[in-house]
Amino acid sequence: MTFVRHYGRPDLFITFTCNPKWVEVTRELLPHQQYCHRHDLIARIFKKKLTRLIDFIKKGQVFGPVKCHMYTVEWQKRGLPQAHILVWLVTKIDPTLIDEIIKAEIPNPTVDRQMYDKVMAHMVHGPCGLGFQKLSSCHKDQVCTKRYPKSFVDETQTAGNGYPLYRRRRPENGGFTITLRGHQVDNRWVVPYCPLLMTIFNAHINMEFCHSVLMLTRVRTLPCSAFKRTIAWTRCRSTWQVDISAVGKLFGGYSGFRFTKGAPPSYNSRFIWKTASGLILLNRLLLNWRPIEKKQV
Repeated sequence: MTFVRHYGRPDLFITFTCNPKWVEVTRELLPHQQYCHRHDLIARIFKKKLTRLIDFIKKGQVFGPVKCHMYTVEWQKRGLPQAHILVWLVTKIDPTLIDEIIKAEIPNPTVDRQMYDKVMAHMVHGPCGLGFQKLSSCHKDQVCTKRYPKSFVDETQTAGNGYPLYRRRRPENGGFTITLRGHQVDNRWVVPYCPLLMTIFNAHINMEFCHSVLMLTRVRTLPCSAFKRTIAWTRCRSTWQVDISAVGKLFGGYSGFRFTKGAPPSYNSRFIWKTASGLILLNRLLLNWRPIEKKQV
């Protein structure tokens, strides 16, 4: 919120996700290897791509001069990193020009086949819900948490609660469809994207126009979200177990634990990756636990 106090609302919110099919990744894999076997390769290539993307926006000024920016990198549970980027521009984007920067429609395959293929590969959500995938990770209580499918909109609208309604035309009104996983998908399932960035980086790049500071209620938790963590102790074939309440005590500020067995030293690490050569621990800090001591009353 310090950025908002000094610079006002951000103009663009970009989510940049690593593409494991980048040629820089696939050409370095050994026979029978997959991207999930080379976390080091994924991390290095994504860092290079992210640096190039930020330089393209800042130094290239493709959306205009940049006042400031902030970003964070999040490692998804499936092992691929993604970056959440907020961009403040010197000159605010005119709402009438949003359609020239951000699209939420399937391209015309006869006009731009390459963009059509990239949108089909990276920018279509699901489809999920009734009649599609029954067990979708985006669903909670039988409702899509990403709010798909969206509604059809003939013209982009920015008035309201800060969530722009991008143009999503019906098939009978000039919109196109895609056959994906045996289902006919229309513009209601397209994730907003920037054609220019899609052409250059060939990855999932979701771009949103920040119409008001109310948009920050959605994006403020993403750049500042904490990393997931777990607690585990292993030694050869035996395992130390800890009471379920211990996790709550750890984040509640307690300094002691009640273990079901002896408590060995453990590592508090930002990331733990299992590889063929062992475990990779980053930012590791050796922790020595002690049993809870009852205080004399």
